[in-house]
Amino acid sequence: MCGGVPSPAIVCRRYLGSAAGYEGKLTLGAVRATIPVMAAIAVGNTFNQRLQGLSQQRFDTPEQLCAELAKLFGVRRDEVALLRLQGRMLHFVYPAELRAAGAIPLSSSAVAARTAGARKAEVFNSFVRVKHSSVFEMVKLGSQDAPDPEVRVIQKLMSAPVLGKSGEVVGVLQISRKGATLAAAGPDFSPDELQLLEAAGDVVGRSTLFA
Repeated sequence: MCGGVPSPAIVCRRYLGSAAGYEGKLTLGAVRATIPVMAAIAVGNTFNQRLQGLSQQRFDTPEQLCAELAKLFGVRRDEVALLRLQGRMLHFVYPAELRAAGAIPLSSSAVAARTAGARKAEVFNSFVRVKHSSVFEMVKLGSQDAPDPEVRVIQKLMSAPVLGKSGEVVGVLQISRKGATLAAAGPDFSPDELQLLEAAGDVVGRSTLFA
């Protein structure tokens, strides 16, 4: 088994037949049946490789870490947010422009507060329909990527807890897709990407930035 997914050998035996089953005949339907499972294996292997690369690197600044996270998820740098839990407040570590914009109380209805309180990752592929405060979205971020003439707001969002070495919540990691419209923001986040974010949260929590 590979992450709960049958191995390629098991898949082939199951779907391509045996003497007692399909009598060794290779049918188009049998081949098609293997495609989703084999694709899941490939995706899992790719995510594991990318996550391993992240865990093996040393990051001296939040900017370095979040630039690598942006590459990991294929988003822009201004679509990555990292918050640190201090007492009962979440403070922005990245983007730098939000560090002085205020903090998020754990008692608030903000997605980040809910993520930290529930210790649970969530995905919102239609975030504009979710009731949330847009005060932080109004802060103009630096031109970390190519200039974009369009007004870009968070359309899709993943949020996961950052866990420390003892399993305690030490922060929140968020990946978004921004755009003028839902369609312009790009594809929906997948369940696999949400699992990858959860795993990335564990890696980040054990990094020197949260030591």
